[in-house]
Amino acid sequence: MNSKIKWWLNGIAAFIFVLLCAIYLLIRPIIVQNLEPVLKEQLGARVNGTLSWQAMDLDPDLNLSFTNLELKDENGSDVLSTPTLTVGWTLSSLYNYLINHAGVASVVKDVTVEDPELSLAQKADGTWNVSNLLKPSDSSDSGVFTGKVIISGGTAKVKPNAAGELAFSSLNGSFAWDENSAITGGLKGTFLDSAFKSSLDYKDSNHLEINVSTDPIPLKSLEPLLDAFPQLQNQLTLEDGTGKVTDAKIWKSDGAVAYRVTGSFNHAALSYDNYILADGAAFFNIENGLVSISQV
Repeated sequence: MNSKIKWWLNGIAAFIFVLLCAIYLLIRPIIVQNLEPVLKEQLGARVNGTLSWQAMDLDPDLNLSFTNLELKDENGSDVLSTPTLTVGWTLSSLYNYLINHAGVASVVKDVTVEDPELSLAQKADGTWNVSNLLKPSDSSDSGVFTGKVIISGGTAKVKPNAAGELAFSSLNGSFAWDENSAITGGLKGTFLDSAFKSSLDYKDSNHLEINVSTDPIPLKSLEPLLDAFPQLQNQLTLEDGTGKVTDAKIWKSDGAVAYRVTGSFNHAALSYDNYILADGAAFFNIENGLVSISQV
């Protein structure tokens, strides 16, 4: 008797599985065919630039998957490209949107970007290419995004206006948005062939905190980074050795930006103001343009 009941249960489960597969195969092309032009129209109206992709599809979990997605700014310069971007959502978030009118953004629960290439460039006026990518919207239907953005194995190029290009690779991280649009998360990867890790706590444009630590980095390779700090550029000269950042912090409170970097030198050859370190080790602290070196 038990074996017969088990046989029936297995048969029902197999039938449901086949039915779901059939529904997925039949409905998927209909959804994709009708949803893709709507997305292109809506996103085109919100992006101050161009957003394109080679193909869009639904996976078995009905998550949206974009292939070879590219984002360019208003001048046609590359901002983001990725072979795969997946947008995840849940039935409960869709219910909340349809019944409680929570807004479109609230439907999305996570965005996963695979092997992205990100380019951040500072303009002549001091703003960045990503600062005005999204056009302002007065639509009450936009909603609030309360999910995660996951970065898997990406690269980034940062180009400060006064400095050379800074390259980051092997980027992996996750950032979460809450109902107040505050962002928390962390990112780790490689900078100048040395590992680093960082964290972000963003409340709004006037209140944020970034923390960074690194493995030893060749001092000579940091010269492009110094170009971004004019108050240090003419005082500090790097020749040889390695430096390790144990704690770097950048914060903004009530509109005022401050920073502090602490770490150590090893087998260092450098000069600062009228002081020269030919070949030695020391600890350093840089805070808002002032440098102090101790335990030389």
